[in-house]
Amino acid sequence: MKVSIHGSSHLGYNIPYDEILLYSGQAGGICYMPDDFESIVAGDPKKSIGRALGCADSGHHSVFQHCVKTFTFEGIPKLAAMILNNERPYVTSEKSGRYTVMACDGREKELYDKWRQRFAVLISEEYPQLDEKIVKKLAQENARCFISILTPTTTMDYTVDVAQANYLIRWMRDFCVTPTGHPLKIVIKPWLEQIADAMQPHVRIEGIRDYRGRGLSFFAKRFRREEFGENFSVNLAVSSACAAHLNRSRSLDFEFTYDADTSASAFYIPHILQNGDDILEYLEDMRSVADLYPAGMLLNLNMRGTPENFALLCQERLCGAVLPETCFAVKDVLTRYCSAVFTKNVPVYDFLHRFEHGTKCSFGYYKCNRPCPLGPNMCFERKA
Repeated sequence: MKVSIHGSSHLGYNIPYDEILLYSGQAGGICYMPDDFESIVAGDPKKSIGRALGCADSGHHSVFQHCVKTFTFEGIPKLAAMILNNERPYVTSEKSGRYTVMACDGREKELYDKWRQRFAVLISEEYPQLDEKIVKKLAQENARCFISILTPTTTMDYTVDVAQANYLIRWMRDFCVTPTGHPLKIVIKPWLEQIADAMQPHVRIEGIRDYRGRGLSFFAKRFRREEFGENFSVNLAVSSACAAHLNRSRSLDFEFTYDADTSASAFYIPHILQNGDDILEYLEDMRSVADLYPAGMLLNLNMRGTPENFALLCQERLCGAVLPETCFAVKDVLTRYCSAVFTKNVPVYDFLHRFEHGTKCSFGYYKCNRPCPLGPNMCFERKA
């Protein structure tokens, strides 16, 4: 066997249009090459470029997946990041609301600062053994519930192959011209237009079209029933922070809708809030920014996939260092799944049951180098 490197990412290098065509055309020539790959690389570049253009027109777009681009988006809304992260394949690295103080202004900043301080006090009182830095991190994590998912506070590196990037551009443009009455969809359209405009000069290949008629998958197009078996479908009401954590597992399918209701039951209430007066004050403050779509407002989330891919989610999110809402949501789905297949599908039950009574560090094949602040035994009882 012979192994060689044909290409590699290089920080600061933006592969130009002609090189994308050349690279993709050379990859496309492998399918019917008479000799070896070196002969294709040494051959006429015009032939490879012509082959790439032919692949674009014919719908054979996988050759363009060998070329990737990494975009850095600074100052985009969390909602836009979630929409991008709902499409696969991609790789993303995002600024965290857990590790950084979020920039915002007006009523959002007032409430974010107020509750960041309040949560720090409550967490310190509940868990005096925690280091000050950990308390600060947990307080920020809870206080971001007041930051609108439309406020441009997110920075992300987004790596995507050229074929997928072309699909994304078309899907975003199609979404922006599609009539819709939901205010959330309307307000995000200008941002998606800007993202499409920013991406297009760097990746656009004429001829690449999604002939399968797909579009952005973030917003649900129909109601989905719950079911548990060889595949599963489950509906959850979670905050956008939790939804983003679940979605970034990249192994399952997700669709989202916002509930128009803004009553007390329509907001995520952090577990550290145990006093009734604190909860009432929190909900009153949350309602005061409900029109801004704060991160703490609940999303209706449908999650579906195979038990094997759900197990991957369990191995990521059943952890004492994960946002409690996310950890508890996965644990709840796991319990429901196991209960539903207990007698109806024993092989699936046996496969999933091993994850039901512990955290990922107890599964036997994962060694944690950063123990969770409160220890694994507190994972499902913690309040922060």
